Amino acid sequence: MLKAIKKWWRAAAAGLAAGILNGLFGSGGGMAAVPVLKKSGLSLKEAHATSVLIMAVLSVLSAYLYLSTGRLSLEEAAAFIPGGIVGGVLGSLLFTKIKAGTLKKIFGRRKNFNRAGGEMSMAGFLVGAISGICSAMGVGGGSILLLYLMAFEGCDQLSAQGINLVFFLPTALCAIIVHLKNGYVKWRSALASVIFGVPGVFLGSYIVGAADKELLRTLFAVFLLFVGVRELFGKK
Repeated sequence: MLKAIKKWWRAAAAGLAAGILNGLFGSGGGMAAVPVLKKSGLSLKEAHATSVLIMAVLSVLSAYLYLSTGRLSLEEAAAFIPGGIVGGVLGSLLFTKIKAGTLKKIFGRRKNFNRAGGEMSMAGFLVGAISGICSAMGVGGGSILLLYLMAFEGCDQLSAQGINLVFFLPTALCAIIVHLKNGYVKWRSALASVIFGVPGVFLGSYIVGAADKELLRTLFAVFLLFVGVRELFGKK
């Protein structure tokens, strides 16, 4: 009984952290949720797959808040969705084939992209596909898309975060269908995470509205640095 309670509260803590990051940065929630879900007793694949479901639910709320406050352009987000859907399907199928040890090595690695050699639509498709593959496996696809949008498409951070939230929804849906079919999603952990993640989203969104843009960029950079250091030097 005590073990079950501890597992539930760890899932709740994962949801709260994921919700705050999702509302604050429009991404990054999975990177916070997966390690905590693993500590709650889920296997590596179960933690990654369950985090996709958690982040999909929380992203619906975050996207609504971004849209209602004028931080989100659906038209700009649409350019990345086709590639994201393809990537979501490929990523979730690949997820079922790779070993947990390989997935652990992948987790935390990031890539940079440039626009050379293609039109905007092709670049959007390719970046969306790569981000979708990573998102389906719970390894930071949102951060890849955010960095691309800010570094190479001239998007301000808030607009990029809104685009990423909308992009993630159809990508996650494709991945969730496959993860459910393979039995990787753990509903009890997901429910506890979502319940506590909702207030986290509101808190993160509130901070976004109150924070200076430069401070927000600094916080995002510090978060990515922290994740990178954790993956390089944390316990394997």
